[in-house]
Amino acid sequence: MKPFYKSPLKFSVFGLVFLVLMFFILHFMDRNPLMAGKMFDFLIIPLFVFLTVKEFKDYHNGKQLRFWQGMSIGWIYLLGVGVLYFSFLSLISATAFGEYFDQYRTLNYEKVVANEEQIMENFGKEAYDQMLLAKNASDFKIIWIDIRNKLLVGLFIIPIVSLFMRTSESKRK
Repeated sequence: MKPFYKSPLKFSVFGLVFLVLMFFILHFMDRNPLMAGKMFDFLIIPLFVFLTVKEFKDYHNGKQLRFWQGMSIGWIYLLGVGVLYFSFLSLISATAFGEYFDQYRTLNYEKVVANEEQIMENFGKEAYDQMLLAKNASDFKIIWIDIRNKLLVGLFIIPIVSLFMRTSESKRK
């Protein structure tokens, strides 16, 4: 396998293992991993993007890294961990852990109802009605929202990591 894909895919598996561990730790702490696990997105994604880019730069590219390489490696990592975590959550939704999806829907519905006035004032009646319909969201949609949020975090983190890890023009010569 080419080094350009080796580092990101290896760290995608490590990232998945870490996300799965966090899922079960939150489960054993009697917390809904779909709700409480979101706080780890800002820890896991930057850490593993940094480690992925650093490994490629140090071991596979002769201590040189261009911005585009860091961006590409970061996105390969993020897409890899996204696909793997999507598969994991899909399996989880079909097992006894599927109750977390019902809790997620119920808690989001209760939040919307509790903040009805504020939502109507800021976003309007149509947005409020759409938020109420989210109570009927499928497991697939909930999983997609979670993966989408991880991708959005990566959208902002990957360019920053790539910018700081790149090798300047003077050091390349």
